[in-house]
Amino acid sequence: MIDNCYIKNRILESKDSKYREFHVKLLPNIDNIIGVRVPALRVIAKEVKPSDRDTYFSTLSLKLYEEKMVCGFVISSIKDIDELIDKVAMFVPYIDNWAVCDSFCCSLKIARKYPEKLLPFIVKSLKSDREYEVRFGIIMLLAHYINDDYIDNILNLLVDVNSDKYYISMALAWLLSVCYVKFPTKTERFLKLDVLDESTLKRYHQKRRDSFR
Repeated sequence: MIDNCYIKNRILESKDSKYREFHVKLLPNIDNIIGVRVPALRVIAKEVKPSDRDTYFSTLSLKLYEEKMVCGFVISSIKDIDELIDKVAMFVPYIDNWAVCDSFCCSLKIARKYPEKLLPFIVKSLKSDREYEVRFGIIMLLAHYINDDYIDNILNLLVDVNSDKYYISMALAWLLSVCYVKFPTKTERFLKLDVLDESTLKRYHQKRRDSFR
Protein backbone atom coordinates (compact mmCIF):
# COMPACT_ATOMS: atom_id res chain seq x y z
CA MET A 1 0.00 0.00 0.00
CA ILE A 2 1.24 3.47 -0.84
CA ASP A 3 1.37 5.93 2.05
CA ASN A 4 2.74 9.46 2.40
CA CYS A 5 6.19 8.19 3.43
CA TYR A 6 6.46 6.43 0.08
CA ILE A 7 5.33 9.58 -1.74
CA LYS A 8 7.86 11.73 0.11
CA ASN A 9 10.67 9.33 -0.80
CA ARG A 10 9.59 9.41 -4.45
CA ILE A 11 9.66 13.22 -4.33
CA LEU A 12 13.17 13.25 -2.88
CA GLU A 13 14.34 10.75 -5.51
CA SER A 14 13.06 13.05 -8.26
CA LYS A 15 14.84 16.18 -7.04
CA ASP A 16 16.24 18.49 -9.70
CA SER A 17 18.52 21.07 -8.06
CA LYS A 18 18.72 23.35 -11.11
CA TYR A 19 14.94 23.37 -11.40
CA ARG A 20 14.68 24.25 -7.71
CA GLU A 21 16.94 27.28 -8.24
CA PHE A 22 14.61 28.45 -11.01
CA HIS A 23 11.34 27.64 -9.25
CA VAL A 24 12.08 29.29 -5.90
CA LYS A 25 12.38 32.61 -7.75
CA LEU A 26 8.74 32.26 -8.81
CA LEU A 27 7.64 31.56 -5.23
CA PRO A 28 9.75 33.94 -3.14
CA ASN A 29 7.90 33.37 0.14
CA ILE A 30 7.92 29.56 -0.05
CA ASP A 31 10.96 27.84 1.46
CA ASN A 32 9.86 24.19 1.49
CA ILE A 33 10.54 23.44 -2.18
CA ILE A 34 12.54 20.31 -3.06
CA GLY A 35 12.66 20.98 -6.79
CA VAL A 36 10.60 18.46 -8.79
CA ARG A 37 9.09 19.24 -12.18
CA VAL A 38 5.31 19.09 -12.56
CA PRO A 39 5.27 16.17 -15.05
CA ALA A 40 7.26 14.09 -12.56
CA LEU A 41 4.85 15.05 -9.76
CA ARG A 42 1.92 13.92 -11.93
CA VAL A 43 3.63 10.57 -12.48
CA ILE A 44 4.13 10.17 -8.74
CA ALA A 45 0.47 11.04 -8.07
CA LYS A 46 -0.68 8.38 -10.54
CA GLU A 47 1.07 5.77 -8.43
CA VAL A 48 -1.64 6.31 -5.79
CA LYS A 49 -4.32 3.93 -7.05
CA PRO A 50 -7.93 4.03 -5.79
CA SER A 51 -7.13 1.10 -3.49
CA ASP A 52 -4.28 3.13 -1.93
CA ARG A 53 -6.22 6.32 -1.20
CA ASP A 54 -7.43 5.48 2.30
CA THR A 55 -3.90 4.70 3.42
CA TYR A 56 -2.46 7.69 1.60
CA PHE A 57 -4.93 10.22 3.03
CA SER A 58 -4.77 8.74 6.54
CA THR A 59 -0.97 9.25 6.60
CA LEU A 60 -0.99 12.54 4.71
CA SER A 61 1.65 15.18 5.38
CA LEU A 62 1.52 18.50 3.56
CA LYS A 63 4.72 20.10 4.80
CA LEU A 64 6.56 20.12 1.47
CA TYR A 65 5.48 22.14 -1.55
CA GLU A 66 5.70 19.00 -3.68
CA GLU A 67 3.60 17.00 -1.21
CA LYS A 68 0.83 19.55 -1.70
CA MET A 69 1.16 19.36 -5.47
CA VAL A 70 0.94 15.57 -5.45
CA CYS A 71 -2.03 15.63 -3.08
CA GLY A 72 -3.86 18.01 -5.40
CA PHE A 73 -3.24 15.73 -8.37
CA VAL A 74 -4.40 12.67 -6.41
CA ILE A 75 -7.61 14.43 -5.40
CA SER A 76 -8.28 15.50 -8.98
CA SER A 77 -8.17 11.85 -10.08
CA ILE A 78 -11.13 10.89 -7.86
CA LYS A 79 -14.16 10.03 -10.00
CA ASP A 80 -16.84 10.05 -7.30
CA ILE A 81 -17.96 13.66 -7.07
CA ASP A 82 -19.07 13.55 -3.43
CA GLU A 83 -15.80 11.99 -2.31
CA LEU A 84 -13.90 14.53 -4.40
CA ILE A 85 -15.74 17.50 -2.87
CA ASP A 86 -14.97 16.14 0.60
CA LYS A 87 -11.25 15.94 -0.23
CA VAL A 88 -11.25 19.36 -1.90
CA ALA A 89 -12.71 20.87 1.27
CA MET A 90 -9.97 19.15 3.29
CA PHE A 91 -7.17 20.32 1.00
CA VAL A 92 -7.99 23.94 0.12
CA PRO A 93 -7.06 25.39 3.57
CA TYR A 94 -3.51 24.04 3.06
CA ILE A 95 -2.95 26.01 -0.15
CA ASP A 96 -0.41 28.74 0.52
CA ASN A 97 0.85 29.78 -2.91
CA TRP A 98 -0.42 30.50 -6.41
CA ALA A 99 1.31 27.53 -8.06
CA VAL A 100 -0.37 24.86 -5.94
CA CYS A 101 -3.66 26.72 -6.23
CA ASP A 102 -3.64 27.10 -10.00
CA SER A 103 -2.30 23.61 -10.75
CA PHE A 104 -4.93 22.08 -8.51
CA CYS A 105 -7.78 24.08 -10.01
CA CYS A 106 -6.79 23.32 -13.59
CA SER A 107 -6.60 19.61 -12.74
CA LEU A 108 -10.17 19.54 -11.41
CA LYS A 109 -11.67 18.99 -14.85
CA ILE A 110 -14.49 17.01 -13.24
CA ALA A 111 -16.01 20.45 -12.54
CA ARG A 112 -17.08 20.57 -16.18
CA LYS A 113 -19.06 17.35 -15.71
CA TYR A 114 -20.61 18.35 -12.36
CA PRO A 115 -20.55 22.18 -12.34
CA GLU A 116 -23.56 22.54 -10.05
CA LYS A 117 -22.12 20.12 -7.53
CA LEU A 118 -18.89 22.08 -7.08
CA LEU A 119 -20.33 25.58 -7.36
CA PRO A 120 -21.56 25.89 -3.73
CA PHE A 121 -18.05 25.19 -2.43
CA ILE A 122 -16.59 27.69 -4.89
CA VAL A 123 -19.07 30.34 -3.74
CA LYS A 124 -18.13 29.63 -0.12
CA SER A 125 -14.43 29.99 -0.99
CA LEU A 126 -15.02 33.41 -2.55
CA LYS A 127 -16.37 34.63 0.80
CA SER A 128 -13.34 33.45 2.79
CA ASP A 129 -10.99 35.85 4.54
CA ARG A 130 -8.01 33.70 3.47
CA GLU A 131 -6.17 34.83 0.35
CA TYR A 132 -5.66 31.49 -1.33
CA GLU A 133 -9.11 30.15 -0.59
CA VAL A 134 -10.52 33.14 -2.47
CA ARG A 135 -8.01 32.63 -5.27
CA PHE A 136 -9.08 28.99 -5.46
CA GLY A 137 -12.66 30.08 -6.09
CA ILE A 138 -11.63 32.59 -8.74
CA ILE A 139 -9.32 30.22 -10.61
CA MET A 140 -11.98 27.50 -10.55
CA LEU A 141 -14.39 29.91 -12.23
CA LEU A 142 -11.69 30.88 -14.72
CA ALA A 143 -10.72 27.31 -15.58
CA HIS A 144 -14.14 25.68 -15.79
CA TYR A 145 -17.10 28.10 -15.74
CA ILE A 146 -16.63 30.79 -18.38
CA ASN A 147 -19.40 29.74 -20.72
CA ASP A 148 -22.93 30.72 -21.75
CA ASP A 149 -24.47 28.89 -18.80
CA TYR A 150 -22.38 30.55 -16.09
CA ILE A 151 -21.07 33.93 -17.26
CA ASP A 152 -23.91 35.86 -15.59
CA ASN A 153 -23.43 33.89 -12.38
CA ILE A 154 -19.68 34.55 -12.43
CA LEU A 155 -20.04 38.30 -12.85
CA ASN A 156 -22.69 38.46 -10.12
CA LEU A 157 -20.39 36.59 -7.74
CA LEU A 158 -17.47 38.92 -8.41
CA VAL A 159 -19.38 41.98 -7.20
CA ASP A 160 -18.74 41.03 -3.58
CA VAL A 161 -15.21 39.61 -3.85
CA ASN A 162 -12.73 41.46 -1.65
CA SER A 163 -9.65 41.98 -3.83
CA ASP A 164 -7.37 43.84 -1.43
CA LYS A 165 -4.79 41.02 -1.39
CA TYR A 166 -2.30 40.70 -4.23
CA TYR A 167 -2.95 37.14 -5.39
CA ILE A 168 -6.70 37.66 -5.27
CA SER A 169 -6.39 40.86 -7.28
CA MET A 170 -4.17 39.18 -9.88
CA ALA A 171 -6.55 36.24 -10.23
CA LEU A 172 -9.56 38.52 -10.51
CA ALA A 173 -7.89 40.60 -13.23
CA TRP A 174 -6.98 37.41 -15.10
CA LEU A 175 -10.51 36.03 -14.83
CA LEU A 176 -12.09 39.26 -16.09
CA SER A 177 -9.67 39.53 -19.00
CA VAL A 178 -10.75 36.08 -20.19
CA CYS A 179 -14.41 36.93 -19.59
CA TYR A 180 -13.89 39.96 -21.81
CA VAL A 181 -12.44 37.82 -24.62
CA LYS A 182 -15.52 35.58 -24.62
CA PHE A 183 -18.24 37.94 -23.39
CA PRO A 184 -17.09 41.54 -23.99
CA THR A 185 -20.47 43.24 -23.66
CA LYS A 186 -21.37 41.56 -20.38
CA THR A 187 -17.90 42.14 -18.97
CA GLU A 188 -17.99 45.84 -19.88
CA ARG A 189 -21.39 46.10 -18.19
CA PHE A 190 -19.84 44.58 -15.03
CA LEU A 191 -16.94 47.04 -15.13
CA LYS A 192 -19.34 49.94 -15.26
CA LEU A 193 -20.62 48.91 -11.83
CA ASP A 194 -17.31 50.35 -10.55
CA VAL A 195 -16.80 47.65 -7.90
CA LEU A 196 -13.12 46.95 -8.65
CA ASP A 197 -10.39 48.68 -6.69
CA GLU A 198 -7.92 50.73 -8.70
CA SER A 199 -5.08 48.18 -8.52
CA THR A 200 -7.23 45.33 -9.81
CA LEU A 201 -8.63 47.50 -12.58
CA LYS A 202 -5.11 48.43 -13.71
CA ARG A 203 -4.08 44.76 -13.68
CA TYR A 204 -7.16 43.86 -15.71
CA HIS A 205 -6.32 46.43 -18.38
CA GLN A 206 -2.69 45.27 -18.41
CA LYS A 207 -3.74 41.66 -18.96
CA ARG A 208 -6.03 42.75 -21.78
CA ARG A 209 -3.17 44.60 -23.43
CA ASP A 210 -0.83 41.63 -23.00
CA SER A 211 -3.28 39.04 -24.30
CA PHE A 212 -2.84 37.68 -27.82
CA ARG A 213 -6.59 37.08 -27.90
